[in-house]
Amino acid sequence: MLTRINRTTPLRRLMPFICVLAWSGETLAQAPATAQLVLFHGRILTVDAADSTVQALAIRDGKIIAIGSDRDILRLAGIYGPGRNALVNVRRGEARRIVKPGQVFNRAHVDDIAEISRLVLTRGLKGQIWNVADDEPAPPQDVIAYAAALLGLKPPPEEPFDQARLSPMGREFYADNKRVSIAKAKTVLGFVPAYPTYREGLRALVEAGEGRGA
Repeated sequence: MLTRINRTTPLRRLMPFICVLAWSGETLAQAPATAQLVLFHGRILTVDAADSTVQALAIRDGKIIAIGSDRDILRLAGIYGPGRNALVNVRRGEARRIVKPGQVFNRAHVDDIAEISRLVLTRGLKGQIWNVADDEPAPPQDVIAYAAALLGLKPPPEEPFDQARLSPMGREFYADNKRVSIAKAKTVLGFVPAYPTYREGLRALVEAGEGRGA
């Protein structure tokens, strides 16, 4: 069975795949700590630049948070790229600048995800967990402000976290505060991120026309 996925694929679309794999009762000893479900022995076509195929995935809150082979797992930071980025959200008027002091997290451009995937597949290092992220954990409100500046738009107003109206899932998102290191991928795989921070990634996207639509 070939299942095409991306990180936001709803869980309900994966139910036939999940039913097949859950029957085996397999577990992953090295599953990411935040995963609620890890599935093995599938054949999943991703939507990265290379349309690579993976065998395993980890799920939390109905979303895919990591992908890999039966022996390897990629732990993905917040994914962005064409069609899915702060520029688009700002242009659509959907972006919010919710400020929770001290809250930061990393991001990962889809091109860098594809490159680490390629390196992992070609180096033949089995049984590994790889962080996939940029080099700068940053507050989400800073990313929105930078995207607005690139588009020449006024950023949305800041909202204190304790006053913001958020869904339960939104509140869970802001409960996270993660600083991710990719030192292992750099040292072992020789990985060099094309977009080491959100700034390079968003600049490249706006130059490609992202967020410029009406």
